[in-house]
Amino acid sequence: YDCIDLTNNDLRRLDNFPTLTRLTMLLASNNNISSLQFAARTPNLRMLVLNGNAISQIAALEDLQAAQRLE
Repeated sequence: YDCIDLTNNDLRRLDNFPTLTRLTMLLASNNNISSLQFAARTPNLRMLVLNGNAISQIAALEDLQAAQRLE
């Protein structure tokens, strides 16, 4: 898939993804996400939308360093 929309699903974390080389956009607004661990398995991710989540510390976004194409 090029885009996955996980908006409004009451998710608490984004992790345990398979390798998704075609994924360029991930929409995950309005959940309860407080941690991320997926960026290494989405090498072509360009857009990530996380507004309306429970990310309270910048350290929770540390995994995004692996998303080198993220705009």
